[in-house]
Amino acid sequence: MKKFKNLKLSVTLVELLVSLGIFAVLMTLVIGIYLQSIGPRVKIFSQTNIQKEAEDLMQILSKEIRKGKIDYDFYSSGITFPEETLALIDLETNQNIVYSLETVGERRAVKKKIDSQEEIITPSSIDVLTFNFYISPTSTPFRPGAEIYQIPKVSILLKLKDLEKKAGEPEITLQQTIPQRYGPRM
Repeated sequence: MKKFKNLKLSVTLVELLVSLGIFAVLMTLVIGIYLQSIGPRVKIFSQTNIQKEAEDLMQILSKEIRKGKIDYDFYSSGITFPEETLALIDLETNQNIVYSLETVGERRAVKKKIDSQEEIITPSSIDVLTFNFYISPTSTPFRPGAEIYQIPKVSILLKLKDLEKKAGEPEITLQQTIPQRYGPRM
């Protein structure tokens, strides 16, 4: 049998420092690549969120315009371009509906007022930068004795900003023109 002498299997301090240095450099590279891949994903998620909120708001407004009629009497001084308030009459319930922009804390939100009941319809994570209406025609087209009727339509310009995500401060602008279905029956 062979006798083993005292073999010292150990690592010197220099070897340990070199291996730790290489490990630190590799980890820095891996973490940097990971963070670069996460950044665009957060931005895309934020943009998708704000686009969904904008489309939901447009859908609510479209439904109300189509099932109601523009309340031309609300605009006593005439309709201007752009109009910051949309006044409608719900034909099913005969209620007055008014959409407007209101400051709530440090953000702006869309307010829906039905007769005397008010509610904010935009989520707290959204700031409404622009909320304008272009109503055509500017006066009621349904006058007694008129031979030609023009179907009223509302063009909505909506610009929203996401307050939750700071990655690029995402904003979205939507514009849609919606004709009202109400009109005289021939």
